Amino acid sequence: MNHGKCINCWWYKVLHNKGYFIVGGKLISKYGNGICYCHTVNPGTDIEEPHAVDGDSWCPDYCNREKTNKKEKLTLDDWLTKIKEK
Repeated sequence: MNHGKCINCWWYKVLHNKGYFIVGGKLISKYGNGICYCHTVNPGTDIEEPHAVDGDSWCPDYCNREKTNKKEKLTLDDWLTKIKEK
């Protein structure tokens, strides 16, 4: 099993990028959030349900984005487009 942060995973699509916030007078770095497309299909019904995750969440099904893009010659956006055409 591969473990890694969602922000670096091939299945993660960014909705809100990383940013900085002032909390209690301190500058805090905050990971963004997005959708995990590895876990969007509900196994019982096969209905797609968006699975929102924070960028710094840990995933047991982590798939390295850079390696997968090179190996498959396909980005997540390309894959999503291909799936919607079917």
